[in-house]
Amino acid sequence: MNKYYKKFHRFNVALGGNQSRQKFTNGSFFIRAVQSFIFKKTQIDACRKVLLKILKAENKLLEKKTGLYNNNKAFGSLKICLFPSYPMSEKPKEARMGKGKGAVAYFYFPVARGRIIFELNNVTERVALSCFNSIFPKIPSRIRLAYGKY
Repeated sequence: MNKYYKKFHRFNVALGGNQSRQKFTNGSFFIRAVQSFIFKKTQIDACRKVLLKILKAENKLLEKKTGLYNNNKAFGSLKICLFPSYPMSEKPKEARMGKGKGAVAYFYFPVARGRIIFELNNVTERVALSCFNSIFPKIPSRIRLAYGKY
């Protein structure tokens, strides 16, 4: 039996499409991946912050227009459909060869082609397009906006 902890081995993301989280629910907008890529924790967090900022601004705008504030029914809701649970290790720069595998540098999630990344519920098409355009430069691969009709 080995007394040392084995670190996680990286696997190939590009092999085939993932079949989970590919189905639509009615009346929601989805941001889905066109290509497979690795999504880092910092990138997911940056996208989440931008999307929540846009949804909060739309809530305030709707509150000003109607003059009512309903805490129970928010304008839009965001669902993040992935979690960065895979560690990536790196050796420090200018380190010599050998002496084991490097320490964990960050966590990531391997996104397969066709996987739904974000789900926007109870929003208009204009808000969904503004959300899509704002996170488009923050994602390292091609994405597409989809609408669940059926």
